[in-house]
Amino acid sequence: MKPNRVPQPKQEPNQHHLPAALTFFLTRKQRTQILRALKALDQNRTTALMNALNIK
Repeated sequence: MKPNRVPQPKQEPNQHHLPAALTFFLTRKQRTQILRALKALDQNRTTALMNALNIK
């Protein structure tokens, strides 16, 4: 008779590769202006923001 095997927990994902939220509090007007400016740079907001800040 085989002993019961206890399932092992899954290995945690590499935390450095998981996305993380970044939150700002803005007025409605500021939000609209920022989203418009980002959209002019790229359809993807993340890409647009990274490019605007010259971050690779």
